[in-house]
This record gives sequence, structure tokens and C-alpha cells, in this order.
Amino acid sequence: MPLAPDPPFPKARNDTVRSKDWNDALNEVIRLDGAKIDRAGDTISGPLTISGALGVGVPAGQRRILVGGDVAGIGLDQSDASPNAGYIRFGDNTGWKLHLGRSREASGGALNTGTAGVLATLQDNGNFGIGVRAPRSSLQVKTLAAIDEGPTGAGAWANFGSNAFYDGNWNRIDTTKAGVNLHMNGDGGGAEFRFLRVEADGSNQRNIAQIGTGTSFINEGNFGIGTTAPSWKLHVVTNATGGANALGALTTMNCDTGAAIGGEFTASSGGGANVFGLLAVASGSGAGTKFALLGSAGGGGTSWAGYFEGDVHVTGALSKGSGSFVIDHPLDPINKILRHNLVESPEHLCAYRGKATLDAGGRATVQLPDYFPALTDEENATVHLTPVGEEPSPASYRWNDEHSAVTVFGAPNAEVAYLVLAARDDPVIHQLARPVEETKSDDNFGQGLLYPEAFGHPAEMGVHFALQESLAAGRAQASES
Repeated sequence: MPLAPDPPFPKARNDTVRSKDWNDALNEVIRLDGAKIDRAGDTISGPLTISGALGVGVPAGQRRILVGGDVAGIGLDQSDASPNAGYIRFGDNTGWKLHLGRSREASGGALNTGTAGVLATLQDNGNFGIGVRAPRSSLQVKTLAAIDEGPTGAGAWANFGSNAFYDGNWNRIDTTKAGVNLHMNGDGGGAEFRFLRVEADGSNQRNIAQIGTGTSFINEGNFGIGTTAPSWKLHVVTNATGGANALGALTTMNCDTGAAIGGEFTASSGGGANVFGLLAVASGSGAGTKFALLGSAGGGGTSWAGYFEGDVHVTGALSKGSGSFVIDHPLDPINKILRHNLVESPEHLCAYRGKATLDAGGRATVQLPDYFPALTDEENATVHLTPVGEEPSPASYRWNDEHSAVTVFGAPNAEVAYLVLAARDDPVIHQLARPVEETKSDDNFGQGLLYPEAFGHPAEMGVHFALQESLAAGRAQASES
């Protein structure tokens, strides 16, 4: 405690100085000498209040507390205004670093010095690193992870990358390695999320994918849904067990005035490769009907479940309710069409027709194609003869032994029209032929009607209606799962 001299105090001339006064004064001098803190090993055991600045290793005055220098040290400043609580300052934007690290590497271990045990680093250019001593981006985590933000004419792009970041320019942390980056901007003009890649030599910097309110794409590699090993640009795999339905893709388009296109497939090749605009395959070991391609059209106006511009080839059997050719009318192609319906039969008939002129002996030979016996049931083939001219005359025919030619008999020098009809009897028709009449079963249209309204029944009794109901239920179940 401070000295409290006995009165009278202060002393005046001729006042008596007692031995106690002398001893008290000397003891105070000794106390003050022992209370100094500018000696090595001195200790302050109680509170310390400093009303001015404090310098540690440097003269005080530049900061409230300054340790080691204004640039190469740490300075602490008090609050200048609310809500600023205070400031820790260092560096001069020339590369100085403030490190945060462990004091020791193990319990009881030696004290760390220098950069040993550094956990995080703040540079005087604003870059901060976790697990790295020289961060390249605004936030770098360990070796290659970088978080930053950079300005463009469309606003600032926040970005997260591995060895690639954008701060106004594209940079890499390690210029010997490739880099990737996800950069985002809510004002990105419909391309708000972009995925960038740059190669190890710094070449071919490009966006390999994009997600946005305007445009989304994947520009490289294969994309899989339901598979971890996609083999195609888009590879969708859906597996269902039990009574569940499997739906790979569903496209729904609605349009009031323009064209509504559910899907467009275009394929081209400049070489000799096969080109498939659409490849559809349906298979399975179960008893259910397989539809490689199912088309349905309805509503107002003309409806085409399928419209093909070009040749159509069918390797299997073709079933239909009706058939015809439709062309521009030869006499009025601008205003009319001409439709002729197909000739149909319970047999797979081949027809060969022509005219033969008989010789003076009333004979003529009609040679059929060399494949005729191999293609048809030649022994049951029929020949229909019609004499040509004003005078009626009889006509008859006879096959040769090989059924490869027909000899026509009639009036000498007469002209006879012929029509040869023969059912196919080749290996392909034996494989594809179906019975003329069949009982309906689960694998043959079930108990539904192909054309219910033609027989006075509601559309709900139709096979097509039941199929559409089944498909709708399957889509609903698949979407819920």
C-alpha cells in the first residue's frame, strides 16, 4: 500500500524528523525499487491497468497493444465505433502471414517454434488457409480445395473448386494438375450453376455441365440414372420386383398454339456406320405382351399413331384393321386424294398376271419366275384365263411337271389374259403365319374388343382402353416409388 506519513506532513523548516519518519521513508524507497517491472523475471501478481499504449519488444504508441512491430508483428486496436468491437492488425499487403498453430505436438513435448504445428494461416491479402501455410484462394482447405468469389459483368460468381478457383480470373493452386470448379450466380442469365474443367497443362478450359433456369446440359461423358456404369450418353436403368412397375423415362408436353413435341431423336453419320434415329427393344421371359414401341393418338383433328416419311420394313407379321394406299389424285393432285384399299384373303396369296398370244396351233407357254416352286404351294396354284376379244372362245391350261410354267390352250392366234394365284409355302411364312381364326386369350388381346364401338360397345371395353389404363397405373406407381 502507498506510504501514509505521520503528521505533521508535509514537514516544515525546523520540524523534528523522528527515527520512525526516516525508517518509513527508507522502507518506501525499498518497496518502490522492488515493485519495478523492467527487470527479467519480475512478476505482477495482481491486476494491471494501462491507461496508455503498450509495446512488447517495440516502443509503445502506434497501437493500443503492439507486439513485435506494426507490419511484422501483431497490433491490437480498441473499438472505434459500434458495432466494431476492435481490430487485430498485421502486414502491409506484401505477403505477410498470421499463423494459428499448436503450442506442442504432444503432451510434454518440445515447444513449437516457427511454422511447426501451424493449423491455419491468414495472409495480409485476405486469403485464409486451413491446413496450408500459403493459401492461394480466399479460402483454401489443405492442398487443393478452394472457395472464392470473382466479379463479372453479370455479377459476382461464388465458386468452389478442386485446384481451380475464380477471383476475377481463373487460377489453379497447383499448375501441374488438372482443376475442376463449380461456380454459381443467381443472376447467371438462366445458367446459374456451371461446372468447369481445365486440363493439367492449362489447356481446354471449358464448362462440362450446366444447370440453370434457362439451359441445363452435360457436355461430356455418359450420364446414368439407376446405374453406376452408364454405357451411353443417357443410360436409364429401372428394376422392379414383384408386382411393381418399372418406368425408365416419362415425357409430358403441353402446348396451346404451337407444336408440342414429346421427344425428338436425330442421328447422323458421315461415314459408313449404321444410323438409328430410335432403337426400341422389348424382351422378357414372362408371358406378358411385349411392346417395343406403342403409339397412340387421339383428340380433335387428324390423328396418326405413327407417321413415317420414307420406306418402312417389317421383318415380322403385320396385323391391321384396314389397309390402303393414299396418293395425290392423278387427275386433280392439288384438291383431291385417291385411296385404294388392299385386297385381303385368309391365304397368303401371290398373284402373277399377264397376257399370252396363242400360236397358230392355239398354244402358248407362260413361264413363271424361277423361284415360284420354292416360294409357293405350287401344286395347289390356280390359273384364271380370260380370252380377249369380241368373239368368245374357250381357254384352258396345263402345268408342266415342275410347276414352273403353264401352257395355255385356246383358239389359234387368240389373246388370253391370265391370273396365277398361289399361296406362299416358304420357310419364312411357316415361321410367321398365324391362324385365320383364334380364341382370345391373355396373350392374344385378352377378352377385350379391338373395335368396341364398331360392334355397339363402349370404348371402355376395348383392348386399347384397358392397356392405357394399365399404363397410367404403372406410371403413377413408378412415380410414387
